Amino acid sequence: MMNSGGAFTANNTIEDNQVYGLYNNGTIKGSVRGIFSENEIGAGSSLSTYLNNTIRRNTIYDLYTTSTNAATIVTGIENTNLYYQYLYVDSNSIHSLHNPAAYSGTQYSPAVQGISARGPKNSPVRIRGNTIYDLENTATPVAYVSGITCLHNGNTNVLQVLKNRIYDLRTPLATSGIVSGVLLNGSSGAGSFTVQNNMISLSPTKTEVYGINLLQISTAVSSYYNSISIGGTVAGSNISAAFRKSRFTGTIVTSVNNIYYNTRTGGTGKHYALVNERPVPAQEWILSDYNDLYSVNPATVGLWYNKPLSFAVFKDSSNMDIHSISVPVSFVDTTTADLHLLTGDSALVAGTSSTSVTDDYDGDERHAIPTIGADELEVMMALLKDEGKETVVIYPNPTHDYLTVNIADNALLSVYDTQGKKILDKKAVSKTVVNVQKLVPGIYLLMIRSSSGISAKWFIKQ
Repeated sequence: MMNSGGAFTANNTIEDNQVYGLYNNGTIKGSVRGIFSENEIGAGSSLSTYLNNTIRRNTIYDLYTTSTNAATIVTGIENTNLYYQYLYVDSNSIHSLHNPAAYSGTQYSPAVQGISARGPKNSPVRIRGNTIYDLENTATPVAYVSGITCLHNGNTNVLQVLKNRIYDLRTPLATSGIVSGVLLNGSSGAGSFTVQNNMISLSPTKTEVYGINLLQISTAVSSYYNSISIGGTVAGSNISAAFRKSRFTGTIVTSVNNIYYNTRTGGTGKHYALVNERPVPAQEWILSDYNDLYSVNPATVGLWYNKPLSFAVFKDSSNMDIHSISVPVSFVDTTTADLHLLTGDSALVAGTSSTSVTDDYDGDERHAIPTIGADELEVMMALLKDEGKETVVIYPNPTHDYLTVNIADNALLSVYDTQGKKILDKKAVSKTVVNVQKLVPGIYLLMIRSSSGISAKWFIKQ
């Protein structure tokens, strides 16, 4: 906390601490916070008073309260400081937070939060590499939990949520409420966010659940390379989605190279890969493509305003996701949000390198044709470099007009340029001729996907 009577700047580094076993067994305002930053301005000008924080590599766990007062909140790391030049929250482990109170902040500021960056400011904020799990709100009948809660009103700088791992968020007693992996709120209609390379797995038995929950109006949200898995069985009428754009926000959204995956079942509510509740949903939907949009119910892949839609109809209604796919995924372990891919998921090697993202969740380099989701399949580099594979033969190479492909079984052929942009798709049966007359001279990659696996061949268009 800083209380300054004049111009002052404090740069704090809070690192490598263990904070645990904090509790409040009172009944009035029994809030508990592991690390808390607040700024109270004294007689001086707020424009010349800054409290900057780097909070990294801390382990925060076993925080709880017995208070059911509506003002009670339990948070691992919380920032309510309004005046700062930067805020970085990196590589912390936060778990085992418990609160029985139905906090009055409700869905905008839940009763239990792993990380809360709620101080709106036109300054850079980075929340990166944190692991958050075992958060529980046992309130009835309404409960709210969030892994990461963000409030931002700046457009000069972007609030970044990068490479975080979030799982096991629970509301076991409530019949309504919301569980959010990442909760995004703008302020006064402003605020820019980038959500990228996160692994989020949620399966609470009750309440609504959203992997990324865009709740309040902001300026722009860019979602790149996130892997989000929604699962479990639910009763009641609560819906779920890997990505949600609420009816309250007119935010411009860009969504590219994400896995939005929903295998949730049960109840009367529907379960979607993607939800856009806006009355005119296409108005701010400026770019959505190269995603895996999957729901266990093919009829509810997307919600477009108030209409549940299949994958094909969703693409037609939104006029987006032309290159997106809808395929099941084999993750390593959804219970712990280990959403690395098993090597058999070669169908996900179908992204675009047109974004500015150059690595994955682990820091591995993204390939020219990247893998959709937070995990880059390293098997692809071996495929692209393996010139000894002769199960597929292409000729002539170089070519002017036509490329002949000899393959043992049925396959899908895809041609990409060197920037990873898909040029064309063509179904192949044994010997197939591909017309390349319209291609600009240069080097191209031919991807061959069949039941026996995936192959890649470079060819030259003269």
